[in-house]
Amino acid sequence: MPLVSVILPVYNSEKYVGAAIQSILTQSWRDLELIVIDDASTDQTLAVVRSFEDERIRVVRKERNTGYTVSLNQGLSLARGKYIARMDADDVSLPERLERQVRFLEQNADHGLCGTWVKTVGEQAGMIKKYPVTHAEISVELLVKSPFCHPSVMLRKQVLEANRLQYDPSREPAEDYHLWVQLVGCTRAYNLPEVLLHYRIHPAQVSRERGGRQQQVTSQVQGGLVQKLNIPFTDEEKQLHAGLVSTERIGDGRQTRALIGWLGRLKEANRVARIFPEPAFGNFIHYYAFRTYSRSLALTPGLLLFGLRRGLSPFAAAGVPLLKKGKLLLKCLAGGYPKVQ
Repeated sequence: MPLVSVILPVYNSEKYVGAAIQSILTQSWRDLELIVIDDASTDQTLAVVRSFEDERIRVVRKERNTGYTVSLNQGLSLARGKYIARMDADDVSLPERLERQVRFLEQNADHGLCGTWVKTVGEQAGMIKKYPVTHAEISVELLVKSPFCHPSVMLRKQVLEANRLQYDPSREPAEDYHLWVQLVGCTRAYNLPEVLLHYRIHPAQVSRERGGRQQQVTSQVQGGLVQKLNIPFTDEEKQLHAGLVSTERIGDGRQTRALIGWLGRLKEANRVARIFPEPAFGNFIHYYAFRTYSRSLALTPGLLLFGLRRGLSPFAAAGVPLLKKGKLLLKCLAGGYPKVQ
């Protein structure tokens, strides 16, 4: 039996799938099987897949298109390896990716989920996407977004089987986010702090084509986590929570105050309920306070004091360069940046 099963769902992926397959077959870790699930492609995807002559490849051709999540679960059911690695048809794994992940999981039996950092290719090429590394940081990051790049992860099959876990088709296209929340509740997770995958950004990605549905499911998942803190998650709270990860400028002081107030509620609720680990949760709160104040066009000393009274200090945000904190202080003293006309 192979130690690693790589699951690669494909659908009309003729342009990039060859490079994806090649990157798996040339891994330094050779003891693997590559399970390719073709979702009834109508282009030359299947021909490209079958052009590879390697006994480690297992090809499954579906008679009709049933969707990405169904393909993923079919791959899970077919996987024979102790570890299950994910791969997408438009990405490229670097040569030592699987070996690094296997070594980590072999040496850390209490961990059942391991991802990596990634570098973007295609549109917006060259960005290094750094994900939270430790289990505590990952647990907290789940509150606002996925702490993994899905095609970079490796899973311990025994953890999935013991907890009867798989992808939930009703949660597509945020099925991975939902699964991470479940897994972090029953095993430890980690992201190797090095780039081991080239992640392609292009117009046909699910996040662009089905962004509205993805945000809806994401909000549902986040609601379940917030409610563990005994905080209701009404439409108003949903809007505030989504606002924490927005990159848009905040045009008025009332919205800034509302977001800081929401962070204060989360902080106080976790102090009482002790759901999320400290000090990771405190660092998370301070970081998003820093982001919120940095986005505000109406920052004043009064707004800063409003947060400080609730135990929120943007200057305590770990990982933020001192220079950026200094600029934020100057911005506050100057009364915020001028509004864009």
